[in-house]
Amino acid sequence: IQNKKKFVEFCIKKSLKNINSPISKFFFHDPEDFKFITKNSSYLNYLKKKFKIKNFGISLYELSENRIALINKYNIDVQLPVNLTNFKKIKLNKLKVEIFVRSIFLQGLLVNKKIQKKLITNELNLAHKEYFKFLKLNRFDPLNLNLNFILGLKKIHKVIIGFNSMKELNKILKIKKKVYKKRYFSDVYNIFKNINTDPRLWNEKK
Repeated sequence: IQNKKKFVEFCIKKSLKNINSPISKFFFHDPEDFKFITKNSSYLNYLKKKFKIKNFGISLYELSENRIALINKYNIDVQLPVNLTNFKKIKLNKLKVEIFVRSIFLQGLLVNKKIQKKLITNELNLAHKEYFKFLKLNRFDPLNLNLNFILGLKKIHKVIIGFNSMKELNKILKIKKKVYKKRYFSDVYNIFKNINTDPRLWNEKK
């Protein structure tokens, strides 16, 4: 534990030096650190005061009832993968902390039609093709649909978006607000409902 505490403090000092500005949120990106955070709340409060950090957070892949209870109890901000393929499985409404979301395009799967050649499982390939048929049938732009879905989630505080170029970023920033019927979001969810969409498990073709 002591070594872990020293390492956390080292990382904070290094981050402060690198960014040369105050740290608003400090996230632990290994889900295994969840136990450390909940068992050492007093120490983290000490670090908050010492380094003027507003709050600590944890990056997770899924939520259990027990984790939700501890997150709310210790006021731990969370970062979660949330997108059209899994939003009904993530219990955002039960969280009373700040929620940051990532993987909103699911490794590019939900916005790139040509990506199916790089996918891992045959099931996911088929679902991906069906999804783009759905988009074409309804004349939906994939980037617009996915961004407006995420931005319409009231519990979300921040969205983390990855991009490969300034051209991609500018395209994202120019997306216009549009209201979609909720049934369309459910339609997409149902396409992927019984398929593994967790990138950590995309190891072998099946």
